[in-house]
Amino acid sequence: MAHAHSWTLFERLRESTPVYRTSMGPLLVSAYDEVAQLLTDKRWSVHQAYSSTIDTIFDRVEPAQTFLAGIGKSDDPTHARLRRLLSKWFTPQTVEKWTGLISVIIDDLLSQAKDRSEFDLMRDFALPIPQRLMSEILGVPYADRNKLTTWGLAIINRPIDGGSDASRRVLTEAMEELCAYLDALIADRRDQPGDDLLSSLVQAQEGSDRLNSRELVAICTELISGGHETTSNLIANASILLMQNKTELDRMLADPSLVAGAVEESLRLEPPTMYSHPRLATEPMMLGGEKIERGDIAFGLFAAANRDPARFDDPDRFVIDRPNNQHFSFAFGMHFCLGAALGRIEAAQALMELFGRFPRISMVDQTILWKRHMRMHGPLRLPVRL
Repeated sequence: MAHAHSWTLFERLRESTPVYRTSMGPLLVSAYDEVAQLLTDKRWSVHQAYSSTIDTIFDRVEPAQTFLAGIGKSDDPTHARLRRLLSKWFTPQTVEKWTGLISVIIDDLLSQAKDRSEFDLMRDFALPIPQRLMSEILGVPYADRNKLTTWGLAIINRPIDGGSDASRRVLTEAMEELCAYLDALIADRRDQPGDDLLSSLVQAQEGSDRLNSRELVAICTELISGGHETTSNLIANASILLMQNKTELDRMLADPSLVAGAVEESLRLEPPTMYSHPRLATEPMMLGGEKIERGDIAFGLFAAANRDPARFDDPDRFVIDRPNNQHFSFAFGMHFCLGAALGRIEAAQALMELFGRFPRISMVDQTILWKRHMRMHGPLRLPVRL
């Protein structure tokens, strides 16, 4: 569904059945106010939603338990505890120190592109930026970075229901290999701390509380898998929108202060992830006029809510200085994306450097081949002329 533009379907759902019960059981929540309620009401459990289906995702216990131990799969009080331990490393002020490294990576990628008449903006630019950055800030040896990328993409691109036995084995093996690698890297940082994020996480402490080994591995896995795909989709999707809207591109280049708004509007209009993590109802309730039973599973459709005309004026239009742009693309409430500040900085620098250096860049083909993935939203490839 979400590998292509399903805006007509989303509009129909929003207008007729904002809380839609599918034939398979899960609820699809598409209106802005109802999505906000789903994401903030603590009667909905992310952890229980994943726990209830974990056997369909993995075929062995150990990687499944690590998968569930991360901050993105937890509820309070565990979620609040992990966020207290982690949040100071991901504030806008903290991630500002990585802007120089981001610039070096972007400059290197664009310097490689300058002698080409065409290049794949997704493969050669949008994807390598977060891959290289996360490897650098975690302190991953250069020789191991391709392995890290392969494992991370296998985890984030898993089928929503686990898929076939073969796909479960592939995912389980990727998770086991990544966890084993991270265990060894963490042990090395305990013995020999460095000036990198992993060393900081190993030493992270709040009073007497520290992250345990499984939590460290789980959180690093989330950073690697989530950061790669979502940030690369953001950069690529924003680039498409700017190439398709030359007036807004010219405004951004004339006034660089507008790049932050261009990033936010791209997040709203073409979100890197089309819907939320699942939530399981822990008690009966009402949502958007629909009776919810204990055990029901629901997904918030970010792509639909982000274009709700009840919340956004002229919602299908790309406006880089749109006021009050409170979209859901980094989620909302307690599960607001921990890496949002880093993703925003990466995207803003990537867009300014790309279009500042190649202001006449254009797509080779106006028909975009989107990834065939239900949750992740971005182009499979994006050939452009510089």
